[in-house]
Amino acid sequence: MIPVRAIVRGALARFLAASVTVLAALAIPLVLFADHGIRAVQLLLLAGESGAAAMGFGAVLFLLRRALHPQADVAGRRSVVAGACFPIGLMVASMKIQVLGLPAIAGLSAGVGGLFALGMYWPWLNRFMPPDSRDASALDEAPEPNTLATPIARDLNLETGERGFARRSRPDPSAAAGPGDA
Repeated sequence: MIPVRAIVRGALARFLAASVTVLAALAIPLVLFADHGIRAVQLLLLAGESGAAAMGFGAVLFLLRRALHPQADVAGRRSVVAGACFPIGLMVASMKIQVLGLPAIAGLSAGVGGLFALGMYWPWLNRFMPPDSRDASALDEAPEPNTLATPIARDLNLETGERGFARRSRPDPSAAAGPGDA
């Protein structure tokens, strides 16, 4: 189970920071090239959208914390990537909702943040992880060389291109040799 502290760190320190940074970078051309510049209300709206998205992101991770695999690393890079992509998702989703007012915008932001959490951590749900990586003893061992240990790749064998749920490594050439070949 993922600790609540890691979820809070991922939502506030990673997701929120990345989304505010990208939104600020997108607002710079407005400040430089618009005649009226940017108003304080617009900055408050951007901060509120990012805050609502971080709350939605954290709420979905909190709901999924029992089902998430410990390798999901919710306080790591995946939260930064989701936060950096959030403004694009918000722009796409908010095409028609802007006229409905602030509660609708905040709800949409929280929903988009939750969707990004679900989309980013979907592969690390326990039901999608290979059975040998679910137990704690498999996490303590280092993976064998020449194996792919990502949940998305499902341990693709590099030589044959076969897929499976067990970790496989490249075949040992000495094991394939016959009794008189060695």
